[in-house]
Amino acid sequence: MPHSPCLPACRTPPHCALFRALALAFLTLVGAHTHAQTSALVPAVASLHRQIERFVRDQSAHLPGDVKVVVALPEHTALPECPAFSLSTPSGARTLGRSSVAVRCPALVGSWRLLVPVQIQVIAPYVVTARAIPAGQVLGPDDLSTRTGDLGTLPAGTLTQPEQALGHVTRTALAGAQALRPALLKVVEVVRSGQSVTVLAGGAGFEVRNTGMALNSGGAGSLIRVRLANGQVVNGVATDRGEVRLGS
Repeated sequence: MPHSPCLPACRTPPHCALFRALALAFLTLVGAHTHAQTSALVPAVASLHRQIERFVRDQSAHLPGDVKVVVALPEHTALPECPAFSLSTPSGARTLGRSSVAVRCPALVGSWRLLVPVQIQVIAPYVVTARAIPAGQVLGPDDLSTRTGDLGTLPAGTLTQPEQALGHVTRTALAGAQALRPALLKVVEVVRSGQSVTVLAGGAGFEVRNTGMALNSGGAGSLIRVRLANGQVVNGVATDRGEVRLGS
């Protein structure tokens, strides 16, 4: 009579029945123990998943728009017993798009480390050209438009506010609806180093004018250092008229 390959043969039917019952009970206990271990891992992974998501959101708090984080941590990832995991951003990791988070356990002796892939989506408005624009053109309000999309899929440094491009000059010809970034533009200098400039200061209801020499060049909105006639050096912001206005 054939017998189970997993259990040794028994010689008498009563003994065989008893042996099989004990063996099945043992296998049931082992299976339950294994299931308990697996079930215990799932909450630990879920907890780490939440920690990573919170960490990335905190790191992305300065970004504009709606931030969505996708953490690629498999449910049954084997984790060591750790009272508290330490999370960090690896050197060179991106703040948008595909990135990663380094997970360590300071309580462990050794070099255990887990790199968890994450996808950081930032849905926000960004600046595009309103139409095809030739090289060398000074950008005005009619040249610009905005679209909304995932900044992580766009070139690094894409502008998010039209004011960041107004008054700048295109370095090359640009296609319509092209996302703008600083590398495509250059600043129109309204103040040149060494020139005489008018310095404005004042408050509610009054304004004081002075003159001085600009110590650096810059476009409208740039910080300009000016040496006054008495030798004092002050800092101000260049206006589109080439004057320098001191802070209040």
